[in-house]
Amino acid sequence: MSGHLTPRPWPVPEGVEPFQRGQLENGGIEVDCYQYGGVLVAVAHADFLRLEFLSVKLGEDELQTNLLGFGATGDYTWCSLYLDPDLYLGHSPSELTFEFFVIADDDE
Repeated sequence: MSGHLTPRPWPVPEGVEPFQRGQLENGGIEVDCYQYGGVLVAVAHADFLRLEFLSVKLGEDELQTNLLGFGATGDYTWCSLYLDPDLYLGHSPSELTFEFFVIADDDE
């Protein structure tokens, strides 16, 4: 098939910058969080078996989300979810806090 574009193996569109950077509590692995529309993507700078969002909070309130997917590319592991922007209307996405679940290898 000529003329088609193969999807990029990276979960964040080119030019989108992280709105928040942090570290996982266990091990200090850096995580970048991106937003485009209602999609949030967390990218860990590590080669884990799996990374997932456990919760997304605004202050003390946990917000309803929908898991979109997860994967790994090279030395990065990522997960994505949908969060309705109306749920934090009037707030910056940098005010959101995240909790993650990590499976580092097959033995966990």
